[in-house]
Amino acid sequence: MYRAQFSQLFFLHRKEYRMRVWYAPYAFWLWTHQEKIREDELFFSWFLREGDVIVDAGAHLGTLTLTASSHVGQMGRVIACEPHPRTFSYLSQNIRDNQCKNVELHSLAIGAESHAVRMTSQYVSDMNHVSDDGSIEVKMVTLDELLKDEPHILLLKLDVEGCELQALRGAVQTLTKTDAVYFESAERSFKDMGYTLADIIVFLKGQGFTTYKQDPHFVLREIDTTHTTKERYENLIALKDEMLYKNRIFSKTK
Repeated sequence: MYRAQFSQLFFLHRKEYRMRVWYAPYAFWLWTHQEKIREDELFFSWFLREGDVIVDAGAHLGTLTLTASSHVGQMGRVIACEPHPRTFSYLSQNIRDNQCKNVELHSLAIGAESHAVRMTSQYVSDMNHVSDDGSIEVKMVTLDELLKDEPHILLLKLDVEGCELQALRGAVQTLTKTDAVYFESAERSFKDMGYTLADIIVFLKGQGFTTYKQDPHFVLREIDTTHTTKERYENLIALKDEMLYKNRIFSKTK
């Protein structure tokens, strides 16, 4: 079924959405773990409210875009970016299949500058990244350029395969109108790009954010530049106001 690419004729079902089983390893994993509750999807479902504006930079197949769409409602918006053309086509179809009218899609890479860049095109689609040795060319923009007319952003989610610091450097104005940044920390990817998690924590602190690690019950623990991601990756959150997080999370979980 997979190798013949008939898999896309089948749908997997999550709590907030359904998704085609695209010819991609992550889609196959979701197919075999349909009942598994993902920590990031659960966080989105607890944190988001009707009318919120969310940015999903590195949307991939759209698991978090779709989760966000179902919670922000028709008064809210989700702005989703995915640079790889093949993955973007999967994302776009997932949005159409779920009839999401509140999602704005952009086939763009996010970085510190706006220009054309090269990107890898591997079968393991969630590992594709910006690289001088990449086989395809894509357009990169800064978040400041993309979101210049957006007055307020509740949550900026970043999963850009090691380019998180570069994306933040291109978002200085955006961060002034953003309440929370939810980002993937992957030390190996950061090292390949020439920086560390500590650099992100310092940069965000300079923009008025404190960085936290969430425990399995979404209780926050502040982290500093000595923190390291021991797993292959983890999700961290940076906040201007810790009470915004607590009021949303714990009112939803009662």
